[in-house]
Amino acid sequence: IVADGSYVLTNQHVAGNGECDLTVWLTDSTTTSPTKYLTGQFVEADSGRDLAIIRMVDSGGVPYVDETRTPLKFSSSLPKLGDKLTILGYPGLGGSSITLTSGDFSGVDSSEDFDFLKTTANMNPGVSGGAALNSDGELVGIPTAGRGAVVACNQQSDCVANGSTIGLLRPVSLASELLARIGS
Repeated sequence: IVADGSYVLTNQHVAGNGECDLTVWLTDSTTTSPTKYLTGQFVEADSGRDLAIIRMVDSGGVPYVDETRTPLKFSSSLPKLGDKLTILGYPGLGGSSITLTSGDFSGVDSSEDFDFLKTTANMNPGVSGGAALNSDGELVGIPTAGRGAVVACNQQSDCVANGSTIGLLRPVSLASELLARIGS
């Protein structure tokens, strides 16, 4: 949850481009299923950066702000090599509660049009669009991808990543630029 508290920042490959009905799930616990469901309105996306913004709305279509939740603050600087990062996600694969993992900041990957931040955190499929937080609880990046692991799925759609991975995060600076487009 970002900006004025009614917006949700995620990956474009999670939210799409407005072609799907979106639901935002809110939870107050890391061990139980979500407790509140809201309609998500597609607002903006950038497929090149793989980022999207959706807005939570109530049943009347009015922007929804949950006063008990504080929007994330964006970090104003890159982490230092070795800084600890906490990754939160809500994978639809393999569970009905929040996933938490952690790892070190391990550099920048400049192999594409926009940089990725690298982390040693284990980021299994489904954690995309979550939050990568520094030790001050500030958003440093958006979990987007991983490299190096082989994903294996069984007939029940339970998937696991086998092997070591490098977790890739979209830097929060790219999200700041996207939010500026909508005037937040």
